[in-house]
Amino acid sequence: MKLVSEDASDFQKWYCRTVSASGQTQYGRRTILSLLKNAMLPVGRTLYVLGGGWNDGSYSGQNIDSEILGCRSSWLTFFNSNAGAAYIPALHQFEYGNGLDCSGYVHWIAYNTIYNTPGQGFQTVTSYDMADDFKNRGWAKTGDSNIYPGDIVSINEGNGAGHVYLVLGVCSDGSVLFAHSTLVPYGTQGAGVQLSGTSVPGQSTDFVTMDSEAARLAASYMKTHFPKWCYAPVEEPYNGYITGNTVRATWITDGTSIMTDPENIRSLSGEQVIQRLFG
Repeated sequence: MKLVSEDASDFQKWYCRTVSASGQTQYGRRTILSLLKNAMLPVGRTLYVLGGGWNDGSYSGQNIDSEILGCRSSWLTFFNSNAGAAYIPALHQFEYGNGLDCSGYVHWIAYNTIYNTPGQGFQTVTSYDMADDFKNRGWAKTGDSNIYPGDIVSINEGNGAGHVYLVLGVCSDGSVLFAHSTLVPYGTQGAGVQLSGTSVPGQSTDFVTMDSEAARLAASYMKTHFPKWCYAPVEEPYNGYITGNTVRATWITDGTSIMTDPENIRSLSGEQVIQRLFG
């Protein structure tokens, strides 16, 4: 046995790993189910930090946050110390290692599904370019009329602003259940990685009332499975999150690219997917 002094390298860190029914870790297992399971790991325990996941590699000599395996323990430490209505994200911008923004979160999900070694790297891109980037890599296609679990949706809000999120499934009323790292402009309504739902197609939302099945599911599962999450749920508008200035990337799972779907998760509804993930 050789004893070495403590340092800040990733080789001396513990990573929390989700385990499948077969006992194998999800990292590097390139399936839609693994993608969704990995997406749940930071939910309800990671705050929104602008630039989180984008650090240039110089953060304490460690790998870029979106290219590590598992959740960095400092995300939870920062969450436990700061979560609440008094948290002001503008005061914590680019505090690498404390949380994730929307693109950092989605990149982290994809990285943990595609790779099983930290720091191999593929470039993180802006939220509104991410869906097209996955298509350009040959991993996904855009323009499919059907919405599937695992889809990556980029929203271009104009003036250099945007958002990106991961679809969990379409619910019985047509609303869409999804996961994202969001900065809601109300102090009590979310500043981090959470489950959310859209409104029913063709209906508006006041961002508070849970009118849709997806929004009600998101609220219920956040309350039950993430009791430390202290923010109210948010119902986002279908027009703007699904339709509008969006690009949706659907993973290619026919064996000609990197992702597969042996469990046939893409055939499930939003209700079925969330039950599969949490029981």
